[in-house]
Amino acid sequence: MRRIAVIIIFLFLLYLEVFLSVANASTVVFEVCGFPASKTVQVRITDITTLSSPSEVLAFTSTGVVERLQNTDSCYRYSYASATNLHRYECTFKDNSTPVNEVTDTQLARDYPTNFADLAITSSTGKVAVITNDDKTGYTVSTVSDKTGYALSTAGVSAVSDETIEGTLTMRKMLRIMFSVLAGESSGGGTATITFRDIADTKNRLVTIVDTHGNRTSVTLNGD
Repeated sequence: MRRIAVIIIFLFLLYLEVFLSVANASTVVFEVCGFPASKTVQVRITDITTLSSPSEVLAFTSTGVVERLQNTDSCYRYSYASATNLHRYECTFKDNSTPVNEVTDTQLARDYPTNFADLAITSSTGKVAVITNDDKTGYTVSTVSDKTGYALSTAGVSAVSDETIEGTLTMRKMLRIMFSVLAGESSGGGTATITFRDIADTKNRLVTIVDTHGNRTSVTLNGD
């Protein structure tokens, strides 16, 4: 079991290495604050991924060192653009003061997918916009009280209309039968057989047999 666990952990770490290494090079930004202003500041970069054998990757240089003001302090920043993903680097800053001011900063190089910025939630809205979800089905909407203008699709209307309500009768068939009684032509009034026709007068929608008191004793329905 221990060997299996080790293998799983190894595969997981390998997956992270592949997923995060979308490129071979990263940019690592180092910064130090508190140095005197307007100094010539040099940096040296050392790869300390393997602590037992650190490797200098950039000798002391002032090229690329940028000074900026943070509150009342002067800060010096250097961007190292040739870092290897997931390697740890140490940057040594030193100025030309007497005595020399010297500070180190340590950073881990980390690459992100090229579309990483698209995953950000903006500070202004705090919301994630869903652009397209046409490949998903089965969603249930609980509360959308701030939205208006929704409409069922033709398929959605048919699903409701063709839902079986009683026996073999659907909502659609029941509406046809009820509408024929309310607005369709009829015949047989005052007799034992009363017939109600569809609006186009092409078929019987409802045929009822009644007794002498007008009570229905038999009903034939056609909602097709």
